[in-house]
Amino acid sequence: MNDRRTTLILETNAISLPSMTNCVLNHVIFGDTNICDKWESDTRVNQNWLDAKARLESQGEAYVSCPMVLIELLSRLIKPEPEYFSDDLQSFIFQSNNAQNSFLTFPGKFVLRTVLDTDSPISRFQGADFSQWAKLVLSAPSRQSIASAEVELGSSSISYGLDFDVIRDQHKEGRIKFAEQMAQWRASGAIPARQEVARGFLRSQGIIPGDGDTEAIADALDAAYHYQIGLAGQDDSYDYTAQKHRGDWVDSQLLYYLADPSLHILTNDRGLKNRCARSKQAERIIILVRCCVPV
Repeated sequence: MNDRRTTLILETNAISLPSMTNCVLNHVIFGDTNICDKWESDTRVNQNWLDAKARLESQGEAYVSCPMVLIELLSRLIKPEPEYFSDDLQSFIFQSNNAQNSFLTFPGKFVLRTVLDTDSPISRFQGADFSQWAKLVLSAPSRQSIASAEVELGSSSISYGLDFDVIRDQHKEGRIKFAEQMAQWRASGAIPARQEVARGFLRSQGIIPGDGDTEAIADALDAAYHYQIGLAGQDDSYDYTAQKHRGDWVDSQLLYYLADPSLHILTNDRGLKNRCARSKQAERIIILVRCCVPV
């Protein structure tokens, strides 16, 4: 009898991972920001989410949060607009309630551990760090208290905060580099082979590949590779730097988690699945509809 459990990871259109330590899991599904944003204000999204949650939990799924989604949510707190703080908190509440405030690591670190059983020498953050960030936000009385490191977490003698400048700059740097890469691929008219992209990934993580490592990483990042091919194939009217396309980089990063064959993505964004449809991994992207079935 199969007693393996399913864990759901929700991305920011949805959001939510109980710790995978000491657990035997079958699937982890995470949703995108759209679901996370609209679960309260949009009755259709809310009902679809409730239906999906009931069905998936009846099958033994649990939920996990993606740090890229958390970073997206944090980036919205960067602008000092206190009147929106309580509204912004709803997304963090959704994330925390559904995932018990448990997080994966950053995509690159996750892929290296999953595929090569090695740690990333350049990524120091663990899931527990992101859990603390989320807890900090939910404990804050205001955006300013976070920026000023005036948030108390269980002790009145120590206060905490987040450096919004660092979050903004690193998030922006990732988007810009990705947009430049896509523009370069489009302009050259030549898409790098997936092995070349895999070698580039390993270099970016400070890893010298051993025998078979490049091919293993290329296979693990297949959906992300096809997603990038789809983006690079857009005509010149598609501005990779436009505000409305700023989520392209994060979507690409989310697909890295499919390196683990037990993980699924629950999303409200059909475009995410369509762009990587040629990848076998796309089967593990589930569109949030009333019956929550892959489409």
